[in-house]
Amino acid sequence: MMAPKENQRIALTKKLLQEGLLRLLAVKTLDNISVTELCKESGINRATFYNHYSSPQDLLNDIENRLATQLQQIIINMKTAEDATNLMGRVCEFFKDNAPTVLALNRCHADGKITRALYDVNLSFQTTHLNNSAYAKYATQDRLHLIAVFFYTGCYNILLEWISKDLPMSTEEVAALMLHLASENLLD
Repeated sequence: MMAPKENQRIALTKKLLQEGLLRLLAVKTLDNISVTELCKESGINRATFYNHYSSPQDLLNDIENRLATQLQQIIINMKTAEDATNLMGRVCEFFKDNAPTVLALNRCHADGKITRALYDVNLSFQTTHLNNSAYAKYATQDRLHLIAVFFYTGCYNILLEWISKDLPMSTEEVAALMLHLASENLLD
């Protein structure tokens, strides 16, 4: 019975540290955040911090891993074009719900796992569906790959701009816009 309490305590400690780091990252760069300052902001002592992390960078990596895992769980089951419509909406909700964290990771250039998760799914979906579309005239795999990269980077940057500027568009509107931009009608 002690294990669940210990796990809850560890989870709470990590959550407090993550929240503290994100608050500090809203006003400082990662390089300017000391362990002492982070512990004070989080209400955690240094020894407890070092039980879980070796540095603020290590904590930021943990935040990125957690967020990337959540995103991968959202996108793992996409198999059809209908799934793509639902997926785009869910990805938009994910970015909106996690805006402060995503933006902090982006500012620290620590969003590689999140972007990789989006890239892998987009590439797989686009390559599969591009072969059976108007894009077929671009038939080489290299060209299809580059088209998929183009769509991925555009969508990722739309999401970042939407959440960073807090644009007054719903998740449905942003998802529909990205799906429209990625539709085969644009290259016909």
